[in-house]
Amino acid sequence: MGMTGRRGEAGLKNVRAERKILLMGNPNVGKSTIFNALTGMRRHTGNWTGKTVDCAAGYIRGTRRSAALYDLPGCCSLEAASPEEELAREFILSGDADCAVIVCDASCLERNLNLILQTVGLFGSVIVCLNLTDEAAKHGVFVDAAELSKILGAPVIPTSASSGKGLKELREAMLAMPKTEAPSFKTEPRPMWREAGEIAARVVRFAKNIFQYSGTGRVTGTLTMLALLALVFFITLSLSNYPSALLESLSELLLEKARALAEGLPAAFLPDLLIEGGLRTLLTVVSVMLPPMAIFFPLFTLLEDLGLLPRVAFNLDRPFCRCGGCGRLALTTCMGFFTVQFSGGQ
Repeated sequence: MGMTGRRGEAGLKNVRAERKILLMGNPNVGKSTIFNALTGMRRHTGNWTGKTVDCAAGYIRGTRRSAALYDLPGCCSLEAASPEEELAREFILSGDADCAVIVCDASCLERNLNLILQTVGLFGSVIVCLNLTDEAAKHGVFVDAAELSKILGAPVIPTSASSGKGLKELREAMLAMPKTEAPSFKTEPRPMWREAGEIAARVVRFAKNIFQYSGTGRVTGTLTMLALLALVFFITLSLSNYPSALLESLSELLLEKARALAEGLPAAFLPDLLIEGGLRTLLTVVSVMLPPMAIFFPLFTLLEDLGLLPRVAFNLDRPFCRCGGCGRLALTTCMGFFTVQFSGGQ
């Protein structure tokens, strides 16, 4: 069964199930993949921030009990600074959920701990799903799940959603978790970055002689992304001129052929409209837009896969929130700035 909705209370109370479980987590941690694996649904997954902006519901079943599972939008905190965070907050405050499962990325636990700490402090029954453990191990990152569980006072279950590792244990823990008391925000949730850093330092260890994300600190990560974005835009705008000029030449040849074929037609207005209006516009858009897009998006995807873009959004979330936005605006701000600079302000 599937469901989308914008209000937590209506979304939870309209579904009948023995227990109701919230699936939460930061963007891009494999949350929707876990949802699909547990429910058998085919909710679309993607590796970009904000991909899930509504809520889906499905059923999971065990030997003695079943439950409704709600895939909430990815969010970094419960401060409700964005539509995704507001929707997640409303589902929690509905008071109709039995427990919450927080999916986190094992390779960057510190970044995920803010949401975990806020939810554990608010929600009585919480399970931490330590996902992407296989990817973390490839990078030499290992998390002591037992120690983390002891610190948080909540079960921590390592999983790998792509291979199915740990999903059986996660399902059993979800179905056995006792119902939490109805939560309420007595005070507004506050960022817990310092506490998150202290906990990560205790439970995360790195293999020796590996690259340990030296370019993803609060300062170095931002400077690294600015430098790489500048390089990406410079390469894109510099190299795209050559294929654009070639496509423009080919477009003129094609237009000449089209004009030759249209000669002698009885209605001159219609050929002019199709050739000079429709065909020329189409060819101009292709020659101008296709080369930059073909260069920019592969380079942009590389930065995303390296983890720099989510890290910078995380680092700059606080200053952007003070301006009424969120950290994800950092990327679009940089894109606009570099576009104006490299295009000469035109």
